[in-house]
Amino acid sequence: MNKTTESKNIVVFWPNDDWGMYGRTYEKITEHLARLDDVNRVVCIFPPTEGKRYVSARPLSIRKASSNLWLMNENRMRPGKRVRANFHWSTVVLRIYVWLLGFRKANTIMWLFPPHPYLEELMDIVPHSLVVTQLVDNFMKFDPSFWLHEFAKDQYPRITQLSDKVITSSQANYDEFSQGESECYLFENAVDASFIGEPSILPFRENDVAPRLGYVGWLTERADLSLLEYVARKRPEWSILIAGPQRGHIVEESTLVTLPNVSYLGPLPYNEVAGFLQTLDVCLIPHRDTPYSKSMSPLKLYQYLASGRPIVSSEIAGLERFRENIHVADSYDDFISHIEDALNNDTVELSSKRIEKASNETWDKRIRDVFNVIRQQLVA
Repeated sequence: MNKTTESKNIVVFWPNDDWGMYGRTYEKITEHLARLDDVNRVVCIFPPTEGKRYVSARPLSIRKASSNLWLMNENRMRPGKRVRANFHWSTVVLRIYVWLLGFRKANTIMWLFPPHPYLEELMDIVPHSLVVTQLVDNFMKFDPSFWLHEFAKDQYPRITQLSDKVITSSQANYDEFSQGESECYLFENAVDASFIGEPSILPFRENDVAPRLGYVGWLTERADLSLLEYVARKRPEWSILIAGPQRGHIVEESTLVTLPNVSYLGPLPYNEVAGFLQTLDVCLIPHRDTPYSKSMSPLKLYQYLASGRPIVSSEIAGLERFRENIHVADSYDDFISHIEDALNNDTVELSSKRIEKASNETWDKRIRDVFNVIRQQLVA
């Protein structure tokens, strides 16, 4: 990759180190920013972790994800007798390290994913000339007991003051944050090219087995488990597979998993998700229509489209551009009817159209479009 003399460095802040586990939006954005020709280096910084009172402890944990992409965690030692409680060697080392990497005010862009527990502290540590804020989900609309809610309550009202550009992924977020001082843009989620499959008939037809229905995603209050249970009880001949991390024990504590035709697989490694989708006959989005779900751009929708499998969704936000490629249900019984329609009438031609739609929604294309907006300010 040829980097120009005008290449920019980018520092990304994300509030939780789950890199490589779920293929979250921040991870895909960070990876693809690092691949741009006019981006020199990218560093993704996760919140500090409190360490032990050992002088020899490493102040920074550093991993290299690619040739020009670093992942960093501050390891903060508990203060000893001769160190003030508000003084952290890790912060000093972080400041020096990014300087040694060549990060200067003129050539560095901050890429924030709020809410973040150390947002403004880290902004003060790293020199920068431009601040881009990426709003994925709106945690002000989520359960107030969630650990990031208080940070969202503090930071969201000030986002447009802290930022030069605001990137939103849903119409609801755009409507809310485009009223501020910063320029605001709407770019929805996308899909890794590795998910794009080949058009095919449904596996249950080819193998003469029971249909397999599947849901992949983070299981929170947005997931309508009652809907899945209704489908499972009404159609015991269908197998329902659920994969993804859960908030608390929301799935295991439900009566859904007591049914013989329902399996909860837990979180799948990200590199196995595309293969798992190929084993399904119908992909499901059983989401509740809530203020939180309205703030989202369903990442799974793009992955489902790329698999070529038919998709049945409840009526939620974020489906507008894809309605001709998916089945949208307005009731529990309608959800079952749409699944039956997909099982009975899906074709290779319809599979091909879904894959073609996803092929225009890759992360590579999306990030190039996003960065074109950033370039406009860099050359202004």
